[in-house]
Amino acid sequence: MVLVEDARYFRELIRDVLTPLNFEFHEAADGAEGLRIIERFRPDLVILDLNLPEMNGYELMKAIRARAALRDTRILAMSGVFRKEVDQQAAQQAGADEFIGKSFTPDFLLERVNHLLGLSS
Repeated sequence: MVLVEDARYFRELIRDVLTPLNFEFHEAADGAEGLRIIERFRPDLVILDLNLPEMNGYELMKAIRARAALRDTRILAMSGVFRKEVDQQAAQQAGADEFIGKSFTPDFLLERVNHLLGLSS
């Protein structure tokens, strides 16, 4: 699993919530670093913020989707600036499998990750 998030607080929060799943966990603080890590480890799931430095989340998703080796990678996009369904649609058009706002509860995040990975909850 790779988490691409520039806010340290959210990286720590998400890592804490998902630790019980016992996944190998890699983190990046910007989109360019995230892409390098994703290409190296080829994770089953990428969780990314849409508002990232270096390469924003939309660009990162398009880069992931453009690589055949990453075709099966699931992407959960998130944003703290969620305004409307238009944001969700834009994320899905860029390659997200799912989109959530950063006001998620731990249980909701776990449910979405389990769903994306086909795990029982």
